[in-house]
Amino acid sequence: MRKEILFFSVFFNLAVLFYYKYANFIVSEFNALFKTNISLAEGVLLPIGISYFIFQGMSYVIDMYHRIKLGRDVENSFIKMSGYVSMFPQLVAGPIVRYEDIEEDFNVFHYNFENIQEGFSRFIIGLGKKVLIANQVSSFVDEAFLDLSIIEGSFLSTWILMLSYTMQIYFDFSGYSDMAIGLGRMIGFQFNENFLSPYRSSSIQDFWRRWHISLSTWFRDYLYIPLGGNQKGQGRSFLNLWIVFFLCGLWHGASWNFVLWGGYHGSFLVLEKLFLHKYLKKISSFSNLYSFVVVLLGWVLFRSENLKEAMIVYRNLFDLRGFDFVAEIGNSHLFFLAIALCLSLFVSMRIQVFFQKSPVFLFFVFVLSMIFLSTNSYNPFIYFRF
Repeated sequence: MRKEILFFSVFFNLAVLFYYKYANFIVSEFNALFKTNISLAEGVLLPIGISYFIFQGMSYVIDMYHRIKLGRDVENSFIKMSGYVSMFPQLVAGPIVRYEDIEEDFNVFHYNFENIQEGFSRFIIGLGKKVLIANQVSSFVDEAFLDLSIIEGSFLSTWILMLSYTMQIYFDFSGYSDMAIGLGRMIGFQFNENFLSPYRSSSIQDFWRRWHISLSTWFRDYLYIPLGGNQKGQGRSFLNLWIVFFLCGLWHGASWNFVLWGGYHGSFLVLEKLFLHKYLKKISSFSNLYSFVVVLLGWVLFRSENLKEAMIVYRNLFDLRGFDFVAEIGNSHLFFLAIALCLSLFVSMRIQVFFQKSPVFLFFVFVLSMIFLSTNSYNPFIYFRF
């Protein structure tokens, strides 16, 4: 009976996610394929953060089921379960928090001045990432993807565009994660890290150990390992990787571009397991550059609205004829882009922790963030679709 309840719970959660996130996509693809004109009554509006709280709820049920199988105590408190599922700091933009990671915080409430101080410091770091860096490099990205003719024939401007988006998505998402971790700490909960300098990775496998850690570990523990992981031979291991990254791409959105993006990363993971890993060890000084460029090229699929847009960007990235700056790239954009590149590629976690403990630095970042927020209404939230 417990297995049936588990199956029903997982099925129900996935059905809700499928309906809200993929119903419009499935209907539009069906219409295009069979030349029909089916439409949903009033369309389907996507609830903000649905992917996060659905996955979080599923992890809770699955973990409790395994606890029962192992004869361990389970959490029967409806209040604690409700508090876990609806926890506001990370409800909308992650990270995905597993109940076992914060269970002790529910039982022993750590609400004290030290946690408030550390949480507020972490929140300021995240706020600075979002407001002072992500927002500042995003205006050119949005403008260019609205009209790709802006970068037509300009090799240099296209690379600046994709470097800007590469920085935007990292500082935007890691900034929100930092703010969520900080808010959680302030109210007595300690969330796990979600980003560990991912652009300093030495391979794509290493990248996924550092990028959106809560999502990659979720897919590893609840999909890759149950499928057999790497315990059933190399061929099965590669198939499992493909399945995981196909679904990882779909998790990010109802678009073929996201599916291709997932397949793109899955392909590099397979290639690294086959032969690339040993060559990367031999050229370790270039492995970081390899990883960064592969990730950047993948972001083209992730950011483009469709495959046609992606092909335009790819063509411009490898068209060596144009080395001029387009007018939309101002000096201030290049300044913030340079800061973002330095922080993401050369500043270690140890240095980040040092700055996080500097009251002068934190005060400067907080005041500057308030100034930027009050003088500029442009504040994009790029993860709203997830």
